[in-house]
Amino acid sequence: MLLGADLFLHKPISDICDAWVVRYGWTTYNHWALVVIVSASIAAAFVPLARHYRRWSQPSAIAALLMLSAITYGAYTLLMVANIELIHFPQYALMTGVLLVGGNPASVSWVAAVAAGLADETYQHLVIYVGRPDTYLDFNDMVLNAIGVTWMALLIGAGTRLPTPAPTDRLRPWPTAVFLVAAVLVLLLWLDPPTFSPFWRRAATGRDYRVLSGAEGLLVALLLWGVARLGIGHGPG
Repeated sequence: MLLGADLFLHKPISDICDAWVVRYGWTTYNHWALVVIVSASIAAAFVPLARHYRRWSQPSAIAALLMLSAITYGAYTLLMVANIELIHFPQYALMTGVLLVGGNPASVSWVAAVAAGLADETYQHLVIYVGRPDTYLDFNDMVLNAIGVTWMALLIGAGTRLPTPAPTDRLRPWPTAVFLVAAVLVLLLWLDPPTFSPFWRRAATGRDYRVLSGAEGLLVALLLWGVARLGIGHGPG
């Protein structure tokens, strides 16, 4: 349901935001987008933090939180062209929270929500903005979605212990997973190789930002998966 809302409400909400820019001016709109989204996100994050505060005594959870904070700041400074793009974080954190509260394992919730973010951006590219020459399949937004997913996975699941597989099962999925990731990475490098000259692109808002290739986006997603696994699955349960 949330994914359907993301798909079909994206354009109407974007039109409303564009109208606010015209009415209030870009500077005011950009400032209040930062204030409102960040304040609301921090306030909402205090709920799971306070509820599960003992889990944050785990060094792995603290390390994961610090790493994710650094990744989030890096994404804000390097990948975003406007503060309204911060909405990706709470948007996909909410979806992940619904999956977790519904009883799904943290790893399953992470994969499902990240896949939903990929589907959302692909739908926008192929349907909503089809035929517009100034658009592209936005791996930046996919990464922003995945960051929001990882935040909620940590806030709810940090310090919990993942089910321990039987000794004979521990290595069984890894060869297949590594092969699939490597195959996808090679395919993305062929279809959408990274561009380093120019390294930055100038947005209409005046900000310089990096346009990630598919391979770069996949590598960041793998990093986020590692951060999530670090913060989840090492606690007392």
